[in-house]
Amino acid sequence: MKKNILFKLFLFLIFSVTLEARDGTFVGVSYLTSKLSSDTRYKSFEDDKSDGYKVEVGAYINSYLSVGFEFVDNGVFKAKLKNDLDSVTSLKSLSTNVSAHYPFFSEIVDTYAKLGFGEVIFEEDVDNYAHQSLKGAFAMYGFGVAFRAYEDYVLKLGYDREIFNILNTDSVKKVTQKDEMIIDRIYVGIEVQF
Repeated sequence: MKKNILFKLFLFLIFSVTLEARDGTFVGVSYLTSKLSSDTRYKSFEDDKSDGYKVEVGAYINSYLSVGFEFVDNGVFKAKLKNDLDSVTSLKSLSTNVSAHYPFFSEIVDTYAKLGFGEVIFEEDVDNYAHQSLKGAFAMYGFGVAFRAYEDYVLKLGYDREIFNILNTDSVKKVTQKDEMIIDRIYVGIEVQF
């Protein structure tokens, strides 16, 4: 019974707090787990998942709309290419996005969806002797939920997907193939608002 009363008191305190509307700038950092997939480039994966991080800066236009810039280090992935060579791939990205927010419970909880685009930095070592570094454009979308811990601190849990193409040139056969690649990532992070 004592636990029940404490729990009800805790809920009352959380939901009775009136927070100011979100506006102004923010900075965030997140820990993430990424998964790389491509049906055209890789024969099989030794390690298709990797841990990384994301740094984001942006601004809330109002409680329902924000814009942001992100740098993401997705980590390192190990795979076997279609030609049976071993590949170690590192993926980083720079992007801009627009997020639509739906706050509720006096703006303590916030669900969001985002769309964006940017540049992926694809670096690959093949069988420890060939290295290529490519850049390309990508489109992304994502969604998540955020919890305001204090007035200016937000805990976030979200999902993003980046879709991009890498041009694979075979100099022997003189053929260029476009490989579609997808990065799925789940992240947890903290955001500080100013």
